[in-house]
Amino acid sequence: MNLTIIDDDNVKFFENAIGERYKERSEVEIFAGVTDDEEAAVAAGVFEETPEGLFLSFIAVSEEKRRQGIGTFLINGIAELARNAGIKSMDTVFYLDKDDEGKKGFKEFLKHNGFEISDIEGKRSIYDMYKVMDLPTFTGERLKRPYRLKSPAELNEKEKELVLAVNNPMINPKEFISLNNRYGGVIFNKDEVCAMLVAELFDEGVRIGSIYGDGGGLEFFPYLFEHAREVLGREGMEIDELFIDTVGEKTVIYEEMLLGKMGIKPIRSYKACGALLDLTRR
Repeated sequence: MNLTIIDDDNVKFFENAIGERYKERSEVEIFAGVTDDEEAAVAAGVFEETPEGLFLSFIAVSEEKRRQGIGTFLINGIAELARNAGIKSMDTVFYLDKDDEGKKGFKEFLKHNGFEISDIEGKRSIYDMYKVMDLPTFTGERLKRPYRLKSPAELNEKEKELVLAVNNPMINPKEFISLNNRYGGVIFNKDEVCAMLVAELFDEGVRIGSIYGDGGGLEFFPYLFEHAREVLGREGMEIDELFIDTVGEKTVIYEEMLLGKMGIKPIRSYKACGALLDLTRR
């Protein structure tokens, strides 16, 4: 097996695993892959450099090649490169459903590779999308000037630069300007970013994930949520579920404000788990 850093020259071999994500890559992301002795792509992973270390955001192994140590080979190879570069830790966050065998397997994979697993403050809640769509508007009025709300596809180059300049270790600004962020939006006040929301297709529904509010930005979240609902309504999406990812106090406040006020309660929740690999001990 061979470990390789994925770039423009070899990404075509890993197209099925990370092709779309590679197109939207940010400068802090590292794409890595594994090829077998016949030079066929068998695994891929995406790692992100953060102030704390290296964050594992995605890993996949070809279905017919699983349980053969390939994922471990990928993790160990990147861990060695990271340690040689002075990076001291690698971490990841995932949501564990008691009935999700894939996530159970991922948790065991991480433990097998030396990660310490711990519960963190977070949950994924699933709401009845039809109930959301049937609700009347609840903000009472439209967003007024000088504020303006734009979908990612509507952003000009200057506005994209403003979004990318947002410095927050809990978010990836690239997500907010990605064309995959089809139902999300960004609220500006002249040359300032006030609030941002990621809303994208997920499983059989829509996932509201990353969210950002600068200072008093919380007050703008209802406008972003309403914007997402309006786009869904215009497209007549046949969607049953709305997924809300919440990790940390601010996003919990967001969920309570947007959905608690509307009387929408989750169908079920997931426990969030964090995994940390101390590279200095390897």
